[in-house]
Amino acid sequence: MTERSEQKDGLLTRAFRAVSDWAGRHSVNVYLFDGGCCFSGRSVASVLSAENEGITYVSSPVYADVLAVSGALSRKAAPVLRRMYEQMPEPRGVIVLGACACGGGLFADSYAVIADVSSVVPVDAFVPGCPVAAADFRLAIRRLFDEKKKEAV
Repeated sequence: MTERSEQKDGLLTRAFRAVSDWAGRHSVNVYLFDGGCCFSGRSVASVLSAENEGITYVSSPVYADVLAVSGALSRKAAPVLRRMYEQMPEPRGVIVLGACACGGGLFADSYAVIADVSSVVPVDAFVPGCPVAAADFRLAIRRLFDEKKKEAV
């Protein structure tokens, strides 16, 4: 874009950019890595209330700010989780949801389950419970993203 065309940006263009920049700073994109658990945070009512707070679920880790891991993490799924984490743009965060993801849950003594997700990816927040309340999940995302914004400044 030339200097002349930048000077000719109209009021609508500048207003649109201002609103778009504000929305980008105040929204969080979440990718949910589900290891097969009973986490009901993606029910229709929960998604709608989360979207009112600026939290959206995305279908690819490439567009995600936060990676939410729920369910027991199997040894076969661990490299996939690591690859998804590496695809995320900076600043990024990881939230672990539920008893199974936080410590292996009932499956912690199994040969196929990794009890500690933080041995695969760096974890920023743990949300215990079985099942995790959607309000606790949204609160963890808000706190994590506020911390990440402060670090980036």
